[in-house]
Amino acid sequence: MNRFLLIIDIFFVLVGTMYFSLSNRNIDSIIGNVIFIDPGHGGNDNGTSYEGVLEDEINLKLAHILYEMILNEGAICYLTRTSDYDLSDMYSKNHKLEDLRKRVKMIDSAKTTLFISLHLNAYQSSKVEGIQVFYQNNEKSKSLAEILQTNLNKKNTNEKKCKIGDYYLLNNTKTTGVIVEYGFLSNPNDRKKVLKDSYLKEIATIIKQSMKEYLR
Repeated sequence: MNRFLLIIDIFFVLVGTMYFSLSNRNIDSIIGNVIFIDPGHGGNDNGTSYEGVLEDEINLKLAHILYEMILNEGAICYLTRTSDYDLSDMYSKNHKLEDLRKRVKMIDSAKTTLFISLHLNAYQSSKVEGIQVFYQNNEKSKSLAEILQTNLNKKNTNEKKCKIGDYYLLNNTKTTGVIVEYGFLSNPNDRKKVLKDSYLKEIATIIKQSMKEYLR
């Protein structure tokens, strides 16, 4: 009889251990969350460019890589654009503003958990380089940005700090989100790196892991 009770005790210990393990795994995941990835610019709006390298094309490539990674984690993921176009109507009087308004509407209408907007930068001096994160003027967005910046600084020569961003997308979305400027096309080293798929996969992996850390 004692032996039977011992077997029962062992059984419940094993079940409890399995449940604890699965619970922790769920805590570490982004399963069930809705993530929006926004590849900046598109269509006639190429964003910044340098020697024929166009920002909007690289943004889209990084967005697709990140999109696949997020789906593989079990989250729901959307892209504001899936090809080389903007979201404005053909006869719009202000293509840029309408495009941005539609991005905001898409992000906010999907019960989105968070969004990441992807951009490249440029500057007069070719010496300026690195990745920087911009956030909305609220604590949730700041928290997400700080995690992203800390992790993305591993790819920076010099450590950068995230900043409040005065951008239409950040100022008008109700959803928590950030803009990730993941390099300067005007800097030869940054430009060389973002043209490599292997580097974009590294950036996407860091962004994905940072989102998981934030959602935890």
